[in-house]
Amino acid sequence: MRKNDSEPSPEEPDRSVGRVQIVISSFQFEWLTKQCEFLGITKQQLVSAAMEEWFSRNHTSILSRDPSLTVQRALDEFMWRHRDEFLSLADQS
Repeated sequence: MRKNDSEPSPEEPDRSVGRVQIVISSFQFEWLTKQCEFLGITKQQLVSAAMEEWFSRNHTSILSRDPSLTVQRALDEFMWRHRDEFLSLADQS
């Protein structure tokens, strides 16, 4: 998972073979980073929770062919629905 405005380093080997690249917004990436550092979990764990919730609420929706778009939508909804349960980016830790 990477921010929308970041590019993979040319020095790093391509480890994405057989994997799906998910690109999220800078805001979503910062939000995930802050929550995961506070909770002591990985971004993948929190995104998985958001996706599970989104799929349970949207199981009849047509999925985008772009997995990044689906994850972005799920994260936006999750962040909005749980806004009072998580730290805001304005909060200082």
